[in-house]
Amino acid sequence: MFYAIHAFFDQPTETAIKTMWKELADSGVAPYLYQSANRPHLTLAIYDTLDSQAGEARLHDLAGANLVLPVVFPSLGMFTRPMSAVFLAPRVDIALLELHAQVHQVFKDIVTGADDYYLPGKWVPHCALALELDKATAIKVIEKAIQMPLPLVGRIIELGAIEARPVRHLFGFPLYQGRS
Repeated sequence: MFYAIHAFFDQPTETAIKTMWKELADSGVAPYLYQSANRPHLTLAIYDTLDSQAGEARLHDLAGANLVLPVVFPSLGMFTRPMSAVFLAPRVDIALLELHAQVHQVFKDIVTGADDYYLPGKWVPHCALALELDKATAIKVIEKAIQMPLPLVGRIIELGAIEARPVRHLFGFPLYQGRS
């Protein structure tokens, strides 16, 4: 079991990604993400343990202190080891990197076992389309994913925490909308 802090998207962006998840599931290529309780997201941090009560209060405050962020996915990417993952790669900007660093700063004393791949300076932001793939399946996922119209333009509107596996959403809070 592990805990993750996620950045979630506006409804049109989430729908576009879920549509690809559904296509991958319906074709039998990569059903996990669509069949799980996952929502499309950027993982900002993964921890072995999390003080849930303190984490909820801190995430609430962090979300309220950050504006909704634009996000653009101009390309696909792939991790190849130990098993492959195919993902949408966001354009990285200072605002995204600052939000990521803030999560790690705010949670540092109420977590243990921070996953090294998600630490500031090592993080490769990504929104998974399919996970834990062998080489042949990864190729099939790429063949389907390249049909997505990119760039996908959206907004990060919420921060949330999950427990996994299986995925269970613990709490989430909207980012600040700004003045109307």
